[in-house]
Amino acid sequence: MLRQRESLADDSWAPFFDTLPDASNDLEKLKGCFDIIIDNLRNLHTALSSCTDGPRYYFQLEQAKQVFVPENVSFIHQFFRFSHPEVPIVHRPSFNPHEVHPVLLMAVFLCGSMHAAPSDAALSTPLLFDLAEEYAFNTLRGLVDEYVNHGVMEADSIADLARLNQVLQGALLMHGLQFIMNEPQRRERNRDRRLPVLVSTIRKLGFSNARHSRIPDGEPVDWDEFILKETQISLQHNRDIGKVVGDAPNMCLSIGTSA
Repeated sequence: MLRQRESLADDSWAPFFDTLPDASNDLEKLKGCFDIIIDNLRNLHTALSSCTDGPRYYFQLEQAKQVFVPENVSFIHQFFRFSHPEVPIVHRPSFNPHEVHPVLLMAVFLCGSMHAAPSDAALSTPLLFDLAEEYAFNTLRGLVDEYVNHGVMEADSIADLARLNQVLQGALLMHGLQFIMNEPQRRERNRDRRLPVLVSTIRKLGFSNARHSRIPDGEPVDWDEFILKETQISLQHNRDIGKVVGDAPNMCLSIGTSA
């Protein structure tokens, strides 16, 4: 596996660093993306707080506004420098911070913060992990319910499937991020509740059967469809989930757990 020290010392990775996704070319647009994440976290926290038997997760609005700011765009770069080589479940060349689903942007941002130089923002991000995890899995549950149970989404819509893929990627990253925090309560929740949901979702969406179709000679390649299929194949591999959490799940588990 590629380690941080090796990745920085090896000059062969210079071209990789030069082509990292660039979010700094439109910071105002990035701020709008971060504002959506903040609003979604705030709304979820308010909803959970109003439930007498709901989970209680930490959230301070002003702190979130200091964390999710364009000035911390380096967190995204840190993710692709350090986390991505270890767990390449995100399609790096097509990752656009301004266009991906807020769940995936949030997960990439928070994962990258773990590799950032110490700062008030970087040191305070772990306080948001519990609520961010709940947001990711709550969103995933809603989209899967629309797609699988109610058929609201068009089965042939590349855009809808790509959006669902991105939420699944974000949930998987948050799951792994929580696991490496090495806190018993978080690990138990991730093992007993989140991991079955991830495996169940991959099965429900048919990713276990994802394959590239042969393109007849002379026909153009639909790159959006190719990337979509590539991410589905990546997500269905046990080794990708196992890399994140350190324990590959059994895809044949009987799963009835909700997110």
